[in-house]
Amino acid sequence: VDSDAIIVTHGGSGGDKAKSVVGRLGMTLEHNDGGNFIGYVKLAISNEFEGEGEMVFNGQTVSWDYSGTGGEVQLGGSYKIGERSHIFGEFTYADKFSGQGLRTIGGRAGVKVGF
Repeated sequence: VDSDAIIVTHGGSGGDKAKSVVGRLGMTLEHNDGGNFIGYVKLAISNEFEGEGEMVFNGQTVSWDYSGTGGEVQLGGSYKIGERSHIFGEFTYADKFSGQGLRTIGGRAGVKVGF
């Protein structure tokens, strides 16, 4: 594909600057059992105030407007398995309440080791 065939612009006409203004408000609830386990829930609401753009690919224009309100939930925790090591896991779900947007579902897990 010739690089001249792909043009991406953000923020409406002009396209020489990406515009994104996001406001986010959230809270975390944490539980520590006093021993080896720490669990948490994170809740957040966000609003994208700009988020417009378009892409021209081989003469075809695709535009989007990701402005709008969305929310996110994270559930996670860690368990102490040694003096300086933990296993952890986290699940994340995010979606838009209004406007266009992508529903995202993700997770991660691993081992943390301190030196």
